[in-house]
Amino acid sequence: MGINTKLLREFISFRQNMGAQNGTVNRNLCLLRRMLRLSARETNLSVPYFPLLKGSAPRQGFVEHENFKKLFAELSERLRAFVLFLYTTGCRTGEAKKLRWNQIDWKERVVRVEGAQTKNAAPRTIPLYDGVVKLLEAIPKSDRKEVIFPVGCFRKAWQNACVRAGLGTLTKGPTNGGYGTYDGLKPHDLRRSAVRNLRKEGIGETVAMSISGHKTQEVFRRYDIKSTDDPRDAMRRVGSSLGQVLKVGRRRK
Repeated sequence: MGINTKLLREFISFRQNMGAQNGTVNRNLCLLRRMLRLSARETNLSVPYFPLLKGSAPRQGFVEHENFKKLFAELSERLRAFVLFLYTTGCRTGEAKKLRWNQIDWKERVVRVEGAQTKNAAPRTIPLYDGVVKLLEAIPKSDRKEVIFPVGCFRKAWQNACVRAGLGTLTKGPTNGGYGTYDGLKPHDLRRSAVRNLRKEGIGETVAMSISGHKTQEVFRRYDIKSTDDPRDAMRRVGSSLGQVLKVGRRRK
């Protein structure tokens, strides 16, 4: 049977019944569509219409400093430097896992990322937060193997730490490899939080993008999310400055 739109709709139903999210199903379809289009270049293959699902809204999770402090206290030693690095730089977890010790410039306090290690193949230099440097320096040289952050699959350790910190919940059940259903802070939320923190500190968009590794402003701005407190904080700052001016310029009675 050839691939047609009817068969694609059946595939969508099959994947949804398996519990796949819309974004996951769309990625499956896009890969298949790409394969067919490449094949069509050399053959008379006809590419059918692909009925993509409505994508979910971008996640808007992030962690404030106080909550990050709680999370940091619950992390195992092997994850602390890694998570702090993600939270302060916005680096992707996949990129961070590839970084090697010989890429650190201790004098300049930066790590030089190679193009082959990045999602967009663009090399960049990431400054290191003093707290990250301190944690890395404390690691004995005999334990400094190939990669800086040998964390492997840290999903369960992350979820357990988030639950203990009050930043996630875990419901026992057959899902997640028998581990249960987790709902709460995700590692990728650290990337979003880092972008937001950089912007809140007045770091320019271009510089912030060079640190986090975002290639386009469109994607970067999806991460540059404002919390509901941001406008209020902005107005407090404006009011504080204005108050000083009005105080000085107040007429005498």
